[in-house]
Amino acid sequence: MKVCSVCGVSKELTEYYDQVRPSGRVNKHGACKPCYKDKVRAARLLARYNLTMDEYDTMLIEQGGCAICKTQTNAYGGGNNRMFAVDHDHSTGKVRGLLCQTCNRMIGLARDSSEILRRAVSYLEIQR
Repeated sequence: MKVCSVCGVSKELTEYYDQVRPSGRVNKHGACKPCYKDKVRAARLLARYNLTMDEYDTMLIEQGGCAICKTQTNAYGGGNNRMFAVDHDHSTGKVRGLLCQTCNRMIGLARDSSEILRRAVSYLEIQR
């Protein structure tokens, strides 16, 4: 048993990631797997988008889920819950909103082009 350095709960050693030292010695990370993932996610959001987890959570609540389809859960491939994608302008880096994986892929496949998406909407409406 080991106490997680983040949540303070005593957990089995299998609940921790292995950390291999340069000496070859194996240690367990101080944070349990869920807490470690949260720390990595928070660090990645801050580094890539200058967005804190609190700002991310607030944005998700204000948007009411995905900014496009409004889904509340982000099930992706086999039902694994993942964070919503941070949609941003690739030229300026400005964050536009949070998208589910499906809507994020749709925007990407349309090459961030509103004209392509308008034509797609027009096509769908004509085909009714």
